[in-house]
Amino acid sequence: VVSELLILASGLALAGEIGYSAVPYEHDKITVAAEKVFLKGDKIWFKLRVMNGSDKVLIFDKEQIQAKLPDGRVMSRARSVFAGQAKPSTVLPGGSQPLWVEYVIGKVPLQVTLLFAHGFVLDGKPIALPDFVANPTGK
Repeated sequence: VVSELLILASGLALAGEIGYSAVPYEHDKITVAAEKVFLKGDKIWFKLRVMNGSDKVLIFDKEQIQAKLPDGRVMSRARSVFAGQAKPSTVLPGGSQPLWVEYVIGKVPLQVTLLFAHGFVLDGKPIALPDFVANPTGK
């Protein structure tokens, strides 16, 4: 009985992660691509890569990136109690940096849009990038 419960519990843990798909994009030589996006429990996790194809320094601040749900709710990222507030990341010309953010959206898989209108600075000037949209795949 105990071994059956362990097998069932491990299967539920694997089944507890719902995959998302997102189309990578390039805008004015800035590329944003998803390495992995998934819902686990009540949090959606975005593991993205920001690539700088420009000849200028790009800075992004994930604390300023908000998520929007289909019902219009807009939320700030969830923060770890231990990690606290993140520092801005610098992407040198031709380079890339990971952008990992998470948001508490509830257990129901929903489309989530990351609002990139704030939080990006190119060559010392704020820029607005197109929104980044992720949809649940169910896998």
